[in-house]
Amino acid sequence: MKRFDRFILMAAILLVSGVINAQKTTGKSPAKQTKTAAGTRQPVKSDLQIPEGPFMLKGFAPAFPDSLMVMVTSKSNAAYKGPATFIKNGQFLLSGTLPEPGIYNLLLTNPKRQQESRYIDLFLANEPSAIRFTGNSGDFEVLEGASLKAFAGLVKNFGADFDSLSRLQQMKQAPTANQDSLNLAWATILERVKSNVPLFVAEHKASPVAPFLLCTIWPVTSNEVGKVDKWLQIIDSAALENDFGAAIKEYVNTEKQFGYGQPAPDFIQNDPNGQPVELSSFRGKYVLVDFWASWCGPCRQENPNLVNAFNKFKSKNFTVLGVSLDKDKPKWLQAIQQDQLTWTHVSDLGFWNNAVAKLYRIQSIPQNFVLDPEGKIIGKNLRGEALDSFLNQLLGK
Repeated sequence: MKRFDRFILMAAILLVSGVINAQKTTGKSPAKQTKTAAGTRQPVKSDLQIPEGPFMLKGFAPAFPDSLMVMVTSKSNAAYKGPATFIKNGQFLLSGTLPEPGIYNLLLTNPKRQQESRYIDLFLANEPSAIRFTGNSGDFEVLEGASLKAFAGLVKNFGADFDSLSRLQQMKQAPTANQDSLNLAWATILERVKSNVPLFVAEHKASPVAPFLLCTIWPVTSNEVGKVDKWLQIIDSAALENDFGAAIKEYVNTEKQFGYGQPAPDFIQNDPNGQPVELSSFRGKYVLVDFWASWCGPCRQENPNLVNAFNKFKSKNFTVLGVSLDKDKPKWLQAIQQDQLTWTHVSDLGFWNNAVAKLYRIQSIPQNFVLDPEGKIIGKNLRGEALDSFLNQLLGK
C-alpha cells in the first residue's frame, strides 16, 4: 500500500506504458537536420519567432479545424488545468507557467464533440518551444524547445530498449518461461542501456530530461548506486532543481545508507507487552525486518508467504522481526493472531510517523530488509517466490 512514492511509480509505469511507444511516431525531427557528436538529431535553427515568457508552446496545425481547443493537462494530476487556447488559422500559442518540467498531455478537443478528443504526450518545461503537426492524427515534428528535443533524443536512444525490457518482464511471469534465457536477454539489454546513459546525460546535462531519465531507470539500477551517483554528478545543478532532481538525489542518498552490504541502522522499539526490543540483539541470525500494518491489504496478502518462509527456515538461523505502522493496538494484535505471525513484533503505534519507519525512510508497505548475522543488508523487498528462492539459496532447502 503506497503512502507517497510518485517517482518510483512513474518510472515503473514508463517502462510498460505507451508514453515511450507513442513518442516514437509523434516525436519526429523535421526534414532539415544536423547530427551531433553523440548521434542524436536536431533541427537546424529556424526563423520561428516565439514571444518571450516562462512557458510558450507555438503550434502549427494546418490539418486541424479552427476553434479546436488546445489545453495542457497533467498525466499525474487529473485536476490540473494548464494553459489553454484555440486553434486559429491553423496555429495556436499556449503561454503561462508550468508547475514543474515533465510529461504533460496536450489535449485537443472540440467542446461540442468531446468524444473526439485526443491526448498527445509532450515533455514540457518553462521555456519557449514549438511543434508542427504533420497531419490530423497527432504526429508532430519538434521545431524548437530544449526539453522537447532532449526527450526526442531519449526516445531515440532508449525507446526500443525500454520496450524490450517491458516485454521481457511480462514474459518472465509466464509459468513456462525459460528464465535463464530471459534473464540473459534482460542483462544484455540493461548493459546497453547503462552504457548509453552517461552519453545522454552528458549531452543533455542542462536539461530536466537528464534527471528524468535517471528516475526512469532507477528501479533497475539502484543496486549500482555508485554508478548512478556518477551519472548524477554530470548534470548541471540548475537542471536538478525540480521534482526529478530531488527524487533521484533522495534515491541515491537513501541507497548509500540502505544499499546492499551496508549495516542496517540499529533501533529499539517496544513489543506488544511494552518490552523494548533492540535490532542488534538479533546479531548472529539472518533477520528479515518486515514493515507492515494490519490496515495494509497487500501486507496481509503477503503474510502467508512470510509464515511459510519463517516455518521453513526458522531452524536454520533465520527469523523475522515485524515493524508495524499501526495506530490501533487492538487491530494490530488481532492481525498478528489472525495471520499466525509467531515471530517478534514491535511498534510505537505512530502510523506513518513510526520512528523506525522514518529511520528507514519507508514510504510504502509492505517493505522488508534481509540482514546477515553481522547486521548488514543482503536483500530488500523480497516477496512470494522471490523470497523463498532467495532464502533457499542462502540457507539451503
